[in-house]
Amino acid sequence: MLISVLPTQKESQRWLDSLIKTESIIPNHLQVVTIADREADFFKGWVVCQSLVVN
Repeated sequence: MLISVLPTQKESQRWLDSLIKTESIIPNHLQVVTIADREADFFKGWVVCQSLVVN
């Protein structure tokens, strides 16, 4: 059975959502390293990191 998934969200937004979700569930004493592919929006990711006070 082949299931077709309609793109309801840009791939770059999925990277940002994953970053925000990860930061919200990981304890503060752990360091998170986020790696993204070329479909991620680097600038938006940087802005999100700044808003989360992430280094």
